[in-house]
Amino acid sequence: MTLLFTLILVQALLGAFDNLWHHEITERLPRKRAAAPELALHAAREFLYAFLFFAFAWYEWRGAWAALIGAVFAVEIVITLADFIVEDRTRHLPKLERVLHTILAMNVGAVLIVLAPILHEWWSAPTAVRPVAHGAISWVFTVFSAGVLAWSVRNALAVLHHRRPPEWVRNPLKALATPSGRTILVTGATGLIGGHLVRRLLTRGDAVIVLTRDSELPWTRARRNALLRSRIDITRALSALSARLDRPPRVLVSASAVGYYGVRGDEVLDERAASQPIFQSKLCQEWETAARAADSLGVRVVTLRLGLVLARDGGALPSLARPVRMGLGATLGVGRQWVSWIHIDDVVRLIEFALGNPALRGAVNAVAPAAVNHAQFQRELAQTLCRPLWLPIPALVVRGILGEMAQLLVDGQRVTPLRALAAGFVFQYPHLGPALRQLVGRSPLKPVAPSQSVYYNGACPVCRTEMSHYARRCEAAAVPVTFIDSSIRYDDLAEYGLRREHLQRRLYLKSANGQILSGVAALTRLWAQTPGYQWLSKVVSLPIVRPIAEGLYDHIAVPVLVAVEKWVRPEPIRHGRILGS
Repeated sequence: MTLLFTLILVQALLGAFDNLWHHEITERLPRKRAAAPELALHAAREFLYAFLFFAFAWYEWRGAWAALIGAVFAVEIVITLADFIVEDRTRHLPKLERVLHTILAMNVGAVLIVLAPILHEWWSAPTAVRPVAHGAISWVFTVFSAGVLAWSVRNALAVLHHRRPPEWVRNPLKALATPSGRTILVTGATGLIGGHLVRRLLTRGDAVIVLTRDSELPWTRARRNALLRSRIDITRALSALSARLDRPPRVLVSASAVGYYGVRGDEVLDERAASQPIFQSKLCQEWETAARAADSLGVRVVTLRLGLVLARDGGALPSLARPVRMGLGATLGVGRQWVSWIHIDDVVRLIEFALGNPALRGAVNAVAPAAVNHAQFQRELAQTLCRPLWLPIPALVVRGILGEMAQLLVDGQRVTPLRALAAGFVFQYPHLGPALRQLVGRSPLKPVAPSQSVYYNGACPVCRTEMSHYARRCEAAAVPVTFIDSSIRYDDLAEYGLRREHLQRRLYLKSANGQILSGVAALTRLWAQTPGYQWLSKVVSLPIVRPIAEGLYDHIAVPVLVAVEKWVRPEPIRHGRILGS
């Protein structure tokens, strides 16, 4: 068994390096929608390895049980072969990863050669799972099993995230009857700011052209080159496109960052401040230079130097809030470094302001007027979440882990939005406290809007039975909610771009002011006003419970209910406030 365990140990270490370096740091596969098929294979293979590590650590699989071990290895080989094919089709593998995959495949072959006589010996013995212990190696394999299982779960969750219904199906927008006549090209439209901006532009009637790519690591040499290429090359390409057009665009709003100013301590920085010869500053300089090339074409260029963008659905805030919620709030370094922040709503409004203000051009600091230092930021966040702040993390530790990239966290800049304020822009969230309370605070449930309509799939017997129950409760309590069978009135939400197949797979709730919610959000709002179900609304609204509920709804409940509908076609039932036609 010593040789077998040695080969398995080598396989574990090489596989861990491959996962950490190539899949996580270099490629960042869990963040790429196009990598979902590969991640699904990785999750399945890692689950099998978690079982094998634990199985070899503590048991001998004798008799018919030996076939289980052989079958697991057989399935692992099939998954690995499929993974090789998917990787070659979806991304360019670096030489090191190809070499490592070859070594891993050869090592698996060696494991199977050594394992074959052991499995034969087990197969010849009476059928039983016999507990054994191999000293320290059993505990090492147990740790490996737990680690690989955690990786499997992480990749599986990433796959589920990527395979959710599209954003416009989950959060529909009403199309305006009269278009504005404006056409706007948005790069990075699936990112945090881009996603919010696209929705804002669509609601005002603009035609939006989306240009996006997979999201991208610490600032290694390769990462630096990737950052430069991704930001500068696309900006140069946009300038080149403008030169080829018969009618060049009137305005180019380009992103930059407050990293332009470098590391400046307590110095107050407006748009006139100089840059510095460090990477983050050079990146922003080259980025802005590429954007200014459009000036010569008569295009008005605005470069927004963005601070730390705060949003509930992405960016840095969820990662900053998570440890604080768990009671592990920390201050990085001495906490005196400045944090120049801005609320996501103000970012979108400032971009809209820049698009429509002909007098605004050049660099504009996209930060709130009231910068805070890191210690103040963390204290405000902990107070908003009603959690303690007690854990200090020395700056030396952060720099050792992230290298030069640690400048973003432990140095910072004290930036002021001089030009935005001078141009007349009014910040909706100028102070940190109200911004954090709006994004992550425990606000009470919003009052129920009158005359809400719930659209449900009446062709599904389970859905119809459940909605009938809610309808009776709401009618008895005189709650103004109308339940509409969308399998009959499937054109009611056509103005939101929703077709029959969308209404078949999701619950939608439309309020009197035209706001529309779907899925778990719609259920939560419905429960909040249905007598006897307010407690369920509060539970599902908890930050930890909400994403779990959404995953169960999208990937388990909906597919099961659709399958039920295909087998059972109930007769229409009418009662209470349920409307069908």
